[in-house]
Amino acid sequence: MKTRTVLIGFAAPAALGAMGWRYIPGAIAETQDVPVYVQGLGTVQAFNTVNVRSRVNGQITHVFFKEGQQVKAGDQLFQIDPRPYQAALDQAKATKAKDEAQLQGAQLDLARYSKLLPSGYQTQQQYDQQKATVGQFQAAVQADQAQIDTAQLNLDYSLVRSPIEGRTGQRLIDIGNYIQSGQNTNLVTVTQLKPIFVSFTLPQSDLDPVRRANAGDTLVVKAYAGDNKTLLSQGKLTLIDNQVDIATGTIHLRATFDNADERLWPGEFVNARLVLTTKQNDH
Repeated sequence: MKTRTVLIGFAAPAALGAMGWRYIPGAIAETQDVPVYVQGLGTVQAFNTVNVRSRVNGQITHVFFKEGQQVKAGDQLFQIDPRPYQAALDQAKATKAKDEAQLQGAQLDLARYSKLLPSGYQTQQQYDQQKATVGQFQAAVQADQAQIDTAQLNLDYSLVRSPIEGRTGQRLIDIGNYIQSGQNTNLVTVTQLKPIFVSFTLPQSDLDPVRRANAGDTLVVKAYAGDNKTLLSQGKLTLIDNQVDIATGTIHLRATFDNADERLWPGEFVNARLVLTTKQNDH
């Protein structure tokens, strides 16, 4: 249940309680600030989650990570047999070299035809035909380069890398298995934990005070464990959704946490306290 909560001082003599004093037997009474907050049940959500899949077909020949390992963007995860793609790249380069040689010869012939054309030793038709031949070889070289680019890309894709920084989950395929890109087989899931989100809801009656408080400054959100006593992390409110859920009469909010110590974990339920203001006690 989402409730509005106002923290007050410990039960003590009425005068002291009203002033925000905290009374501890055998100790000197002290003043404390009183935070005013609203609270809702929240769910921890990963900042980014990526299902890693292969873009090429082939047999898995190597796995570079351990399950649960922290990885960076670009780190190697899987090696797919690169030999077919290296062979395709080599063939594409050889074809381009052949066509470039033919283009060079055709260009030399065209230059000779150009010199002989004014004297009548070469006809205009022969010249035009040779010019067309040069154009054909030029187009062939361009097509060869496209084939090289494609072959190089496929070779690069045979080494599967992590697209984001995060923590790996369970490995979903073993070495030796043959995978096909068209089957969209998940190899592993990488989840970004730092930063991380907490999504929570509040009754629509809290919307106006939350919006007014948020207009002044970024509001603090504290994530507590299920016992509602253990503070897990502190973050900032980053989203007030643009509409109320008419089915539940609630408004969705989201807070962002640095989560440097990874105390928040995706899928975890927490109690989210949104601090609206802090009443200063000057006594």
